[in-house]
Amino acid sequence: MLSEKILDDLVPEAKKGKEGSSDDVSTRGSCSWNSLDNNGVNGSQFRWLNVSLLRFESDTTRGAGDKLAEKYYDKQVRDAQSAEDAKNSQAEPVSGTGDEATAVRYDLKKKEGTFKQHTVVARVENVVVTVDYNGAGLAGDKTPSADDLMKDAQKAAKEAVASVTKANGPDAEPSDSASEPAAAKPSASASEESAKS
Repeated sequence: MLSEKILDDLVPEAKKGKEGSSDDVSTRGSCSWNSLDNNGVNGSQFRWLNVSLLRFESDTTRGAGDKLAEKYYDKQVRDAQSAEDAKNSQAEPVSGTGDEATAVRYDLKKKEGTFKQHTVVARVENVVVTVDYNGAGLAGDKTPSADDLMKDAQKAAKEAVASVTKANGPDAEPSDSASEPAAAKPSASASEESAKS
């Protein structure tokens, strides 16, 4: 789902990604990476990246897949905006990333230092992609730039959305109507690709 270049940029020298558990990899998947650039007595730079996706299928009881995805997208954005102990929370729309996307940033103080947390939630048709990315300067190293981290999180979200769009095939396009069959087209291959990460 993400290229080696993106991973090298966001989580330099990270070990192999850790796959999240899923009871159905055809509808949900996640993978996370972390890296620690240890500069000895000058401190360390920590980065953590998590990418998850959830695909909604249409059914007669719950409704159209992309309408269900819209509801989940809204919930994910609200959850990111109301994270526990978050300080200086800001949200902004992200253009060019799926049918809709929102970026949320905030500071989170932990015993190790101040973490700059960035979450980008994007919806492409019936799939919601969530990218969580944070960084911190530890043991005396300077706190990373929130703007730089946000640009990186958005770059990862754009690439993840492009993977979903590609997996949906050339006939898939952003949907305006949840009732059209193409809007409910499963994105199983995108979920399977995520599970391989």
